[in-house]
Amino acid sequence: MESIEDTYQNIVFVKGEIKILLDKLIILEADVPDKLDDINQMDELFGMTLNELRSLYNKANHTVKQLKSAYYNK
Repeated sequence: MESIEDTYQNIVFVKGEIKILLDKLIILEADVPDKLDDINQMDELFGMTLNELRSLYNKANHTVKQLKSAYYNK
């Protein structure tokens, strides 16, 4: 009889642990859209930064060409 009681208490304990894990999974699942939004915003910021750096590089390159042209024309 004691073995049955121990088994029952173990089952109740495991059932409670599974319930806690399910609740945690539900909370984590609710956070996923926010995390994806954060990732999308970071991706957008990286893309904008890359575009601006390319633009800055092109402007610097253009300025160098203008300076070289002005130097050699004098």
